[in-house]
Amino acid sequence: MNPAEPTPPLADESHAPADESHARAREVEVKLEGAPEVLAGLFEHGLVAAAAPRAQDAAAPRAQDLETAYFDTADDALERAGLSLRLRRSGAGRVMTLKWTPQDESVFSRGEVERAIDSDAPDPSRFPPEIAAMIERAAGGAPLVWRFETRVRRRLAACAAGASRLEIAVDEGEIRAAAGREPIAECEVELKGGAPADLFQFAARLTRAGLWLSPAQKSQRGYRLARGERLREVPATAPRVAPGADAEAALRVTIDVTLRQFVGNWPAFLGSGDAAALAQMRLALRRLRAALGLYETALPAPVFAPFRADARRIAAALAPVRELDAVIARLSRKPSADGAQALLATARGRRRRACEAARDALRAGDASRFVLDLQALAASSGWREGLDAAALERLKTPARAFIAQALERRLKRARRSVDDILAATPEERRRLRLRLCALRQAADVFGGVFEDDLGVATFNSALRALEAALGAQGRAEGEAGPAALARTHAPRGDSELAALWRACPNAPAFWR
Repeated sequence: MNPAEPTPPLADESHAPADESHARAREVEVKLEGAPEVLAGLFEHGLVAAAAPRAQDAAAPRAQDLETAYFDTADDALERAGLSLRLRRSGAGRVMTLKWTPQDESVFSRGEVERAIDSDAPDPSRFPPEIAAMIERAAGGAPLVWRFETRVRRRLAACAAGASRLEIAVDEGEIRAAAGREPIAECEVELKGGAPADLFQFAARLTRAGLWLSPAQKSQRGYRLARGERLREVPATAPRVAPGADAEAALRVTIDVTLRQFVGNWPAFLGSGDAAALAQMRLALRRLRAALGLYETALPAPVFAPFRADARRIAAALAPVRELDAVIARLSRKPSADGAQALLATARGRRRRACEAARDALRAGDASRFVLDLQALAASSGWREGLDAAALERLKTPARAFIAQALERRLKRARRSVDDILAATPEERRRLRLRLCALRQAADVFGGVFEDDLGVATFNSALRALEAALGAQGRAEGEAGPAALARTHAPRGDSELAALWRACPNAPAFWR
């Protein structure tokens, strides 16, 4: 369990215990997976051996046999409340643990509180009163029953990274539920003391040893197995910025939320090539690029440029699958048309090949390093390096004021980029459409700061209509971008385009 001082406070109090000492208990860990031979030889790998505080730690990792049972109500009320209750047996010892995942916190961080007990059944009353009350509220008085369990052989050793203490563990075993079994083969790197940024940087180096991120928790996999469900997409959530928070806090929360959406959709896509999960990953990358771009120009902060470029490259690796999904959807609307079935078979074959290439791109390590390096930057406020005094002061600006100014500048920049929309060249219209798209995505990401969902939706609807008109005009002149297959807007006349453009300066900007 991680000490209190290096970890951030809870971002979501809805499932957090009231007592401050327990509210700050935090588990910060990174899960990775890889080929069996990579996991088998991980402790002998030079990266791990060099990180051992003592030579014998790397040469002879400790081994444990762990049996962990997970308990919930029959209808999984605890899980719906964001809670995970387990009882772990190792030898004669029994440890009861409750974990929870604050919505706006890092994908690698969870709240945790545990108690040693002498029973094979959970006893929430052994927790502090506020923790027991939290479980009782979620359960609604229903009894707690066994839902599934894990049985693993764990090898673990201590590691050092920077000034921090880490523990690296390799688990091999299985998840057991009434509906079936599923194998476990993964590596966990947990922060035992120090700075989260050291953990993320060390985990990023491990991806060069043939590992990649494995974001699904054992509990998530167990619940899915117990219910016989398929892996599903993780939708976007708006960053929840505390009232009075400054611009830096808003940026950190936004990075956490968008990375959670991106990484949270890996399991469904890697497992079955789920189209909805793919769409959510691409959306997360667009939102992240928009957020980083807003801060990059507003501060300015060049440190964000490489991350935006990486996000663009990862999105490009996923794009062929998404484009083929659009083709398949269009062909499926008229399956009886001449040649439609042959075209569908061809498109589906191409999608399978494109999907495998996209999976390889996620497993290759670059995507994992992108996530971990950006998480390390957020954990250490690394963007402060190289900023002048004025930019550092702007980071202290209230989030609402900072974001409002940045969005206003973007709207004015887009409006000034073209004088006469009907006389603009195709390239000028293409650049304008990209600027409007970036503005809309930034407004979507940060709109929650203004607590005006209707205003955000109205503003984005106006921008989307203008983008569609520009796109239709470009297609009418023979311009076709990579996503043209997915567009279904009818061509619009010059008069409608001109009217939409004239209305742009008076768009219902929700931040004003």
